[in-house]
Amino acid sequence: MTENAAARCPHSSVEMLNRHMRTCRFPKADITVLAKRLQDSQAEPPERPGQDDAAGLKVEKNALALVFIPAVMTLVEEFIAEHPGKGFNLLLGQLGMVDVAAMRAGVDRRNPQASICGHVYMSLRSLFQHIAASYVRAAVAAAEQGDAPAVWMVDNLLDRYQQALSDYHAHTQVSSTHFTPHGHILAGINTALFFILRALSAVVVLGERSLGRPVTRDELATAMRNTAPLLLTIARTHLELLLELEGPLGKQEDLFLSRLDAADYADALARMFVVVNGPEGLRLEIAEDILAGLPVLSGDKPRTGCPALYASTFDNVNAIVALVRLTERAFAELLYG
Repeated sequence: MTENAAARCPHSSVEMLNRHMRTCRFPKADITVLAKRLQDSQAEPPERPGQDDAAGLKVEKNALALVFIPAVMTLVEEFIAEHPGKGFNLLLGQLGMVDVAAMRAGVDRRNPQASICGHVYMSLRSLFQHIAASYVRAAVAAAEQGDAPAVWMVDNLLDRYQQALSDYHAHTQVSSTHFTPHGHILAGINTALFFILRALSAVVVLGERSLGRPVTRDELATAMRNTAPLLLTIARTHLELLLELEGPLGKQEDLFLSRLDAADYADALARMFVVVNGPEGLRLEIAEDILAGLPVLSGDKPRTGCPALYASTFDNVNAIVALVRLTERAFAELLYG
């Protein structure tokens, strides 16, 4: 780490974000207890929040997302494992596949990392959109055929999820497409992919500046393991704070800054992040001036954190960690071949 970088990042981003969250005045809510109660088919279902209860609706919709995320993540992992060397696209509602070699040939060499981010984002976004929508359709179809577990799930979970989303929509300015169960889950995936891909590209681009040579595949994997606590901390923040963080980290119309040339792209990343080369290998930190510039926020909508924080895949891996691994592998396939 250079002297200038050290001056910009004397403390860990995790420490600074946690300190900032303690100053933000939002009530904290635990969605895991409600999610367990909702899934207990032998118990009396919890009372539904009223249409005017924005805080209760937020907790309810995120608890119900937690119910469905593990199945969606597991199905995505299984689908990718069954189709190695493939990327994905969605056209007119139909999922298509393309060889990774063909995707690699389409990478814009004027700004390869930004281009790779765009390819990986569209591929994984298409797959998640297809899997989440198909999962919901399959559950509804099974319920219509009289399958008892599916009937219970649709009547007590899926319909309740849709109602909570519909009622909550009246309290937001967000696009209505997010307010279906599969759309809500996909909205979270989209945000997670942005942060993960931005981290991957920053490690590669700024890591090369720091080391004076390209970052190797193993170094990238180590860096992402070391950066996972930061990504998990970001996922714990209140939505309002997350939105404040997205702007300085470049989430805008040109999502992956693909219109910049390679030098300007590297400079843009250097304003957002610092790559630290420590005894444990590379890790990514958010530039301290960005974290210091975050406002102190307050409100009555509770902080639940991303529902995926509390979800696990079939092999008991945290859902966010699993998504980081999926994204890193897809990114590395295009970068390293």
